[in-house]
Amino acid sequence: MRMWTNGMAAHNEADITMVEMDAEVLPNIDLYGIDPEGPVPLKDHGTIEVNDIQNPFSPYVFQELRSAINPLKESQTFGIDIYADAIDFLEVKLVQSLTYIKYYFLFAFVSLLG
Repeated sequence: MRMWTNGMAAHNEADITMVEMDAEVLPNIDLYGIDPEGPVPLKDHGTIEVNDIQNPFSPYVFQELRSAINPLKESQTFGIDIYADAIDFLEVKLVQSLTYIKYYFLFAFVSLLG
């Protein structure tokens, strides 16, 4: 930002109009971002294959998550609060699942005894 500000100040001091600046820049627009002094990229970049991940949640839990958490809502913390809300939601679901499993096995064990 400082370079842009200094450049604009220098052009203003030199009394160059925006039209004159465009006339300077536009013929070289195809070279924008190219460093003639920089390294040449390799011809063979190779490829990287990334395997698809499987959703570890049941469709029901995943739908509940999607209904409870809006990933596109406004955030003052760059999405950290949204991420934390999703983690909290999933922790509650995990505890509920473990409680259910614990009682299921307890019931099965008691049924075997009596």
